[in-house]
Amino acid sequence: VAAGVHSKALVRQLTGVNVPIQAERGYHLMMNDKRESLPFPISSADRKFIMTPMSEGLRLAGTVEYADVKSPPNMKRAEMLYQQGNAMFESGLNPLKQQEQWMGNRPSTIDSLPVIDQCFNGKILLAFGHQHLGLTQAAITADLISELVADKPTSVNIAPFTLQRFA
Repeated sequence: VAAGVHSKALVRQLTGVNVPIQAERGYHLMMNDKRESLPFPISSADRKFIMTPMSEGLRLAGTVEYADVKSPPNMKRAEMLYQQGNAMFESGLNPLKQQEQWMGNRPSTIDSLPVIDQCFNGKILLAFGHQHLGLTQAAITADLISELVADKPTSVNIAPFTLQRFA
């Protein structure tokens, strides 16, 4: 089971365990502003967002909200990113044209740790709840799951990540 925020319903159906998982929504805004004066990502701790130059333009990201996965997106959060980005440059962004607004539901557990485990004698494998670090932690999680499949000792102690902590 590696179904992101939708893992909650699947795991409850399979095991009866109600995993306290919530959608941690992240927003980003892609701008078709290709400024050469920004050769690397900039993180603003004060404004709590990041600007990343990409081949297709400038990505502004960095707002989070916790909401039900079925709730409609609050695109005012993406618009806030535009305001923060524009405020970072004295000359403004060239003028910024909003190319794409995006919102994604990231699976967050109540203790901020992912679930990496197996149940039913290894017949069901669990890998979800990585919050906004899913891509960052995907490789190590894949290694751990492959070790579980091969019935080998895991290279990392997975005790803190077991499903039973929520049982």
